Amino acid sequence: MTTHRLEPHRSTLHGTFSSGWEPVLAIDPGDSVTVSTLDARWSIEGPAADGTPGHQLEPRNPERDNGHALCGPIAVRGARPGMNLIIDIGEIVPGGWGWTAGGSWPNGINEHLGIGTDDVRLAWTLDHETGRATNQFGQSVRMAPFFGVMGMPGISDIPVPSWTPRPQGGNIDCRELTSGTRLYLPIAVDGALFSVGDGHAAQGDGEVSGTGIECPMDSALLTFDLSDEFILTAP
Repeated sequence: MTTHRLEPHRSTLHGTFSSGWEPVLAIDPGDSVTVSTLDARWSIEGPAADGTPGHQLEPRNPERDNGHALCGPIAVRGARPGMNLIIDIGEIVPGGWGWTAGGSWPNGINEHLGIGTDDVRLAWTLDHETGRATNQFGQSVRMAPFFGVMGMPGISDIPVPSWTPRPQGGNIDCRELTSGTRLYLPIAVDGALFSVGDGHAAQGDGEVSGTGIECPMDSALLTFDLSDEFILTAP
């Protein structure tokens, strides 16, 4: 069993799922990957004290990068359509900062709530040692870090933005997928082509404002395996 390392660089980042994207790493079943990620909005620095977003990674391709900042794809040797990819989630260490925002950008949630212009932004300091996140108002919450996006492409090579969940995963935003849990996803293409991103330091039962505590991840240990039991048919 081998442990690999995957860092966020221009060559390892993308925002869409497609069977046409070449893998940046190939591993064997049973191998682990220690992955670091940017936050969902491709930030290369944390927010200002008032929550104003920091600078983002540029340049970005409007077709390939239309979504969260994802690391991958990771190819798993021997993975075939009809099998399941098993992801065991080990220790997750978030970065030192995070942010939460509500309102101000066009989407269905904000339009429904009538908050297309007003916004609220929180800047968080994340302390992995204490397990607490504290914002600029001194409010503190317990951290339970997880990835909002874990998934693979379907059979199509047409890029699919990472924003929505699909049978092969994607923007699942399941706050239960913390350290010590296991995720099963049905494989649609040879090699699986797994990608991960959208780190959260904490989130409630759903992203009511459209965001959790969005953050980069300094490191997360993911171990991969394959199973042909409980085969699910991939579209």
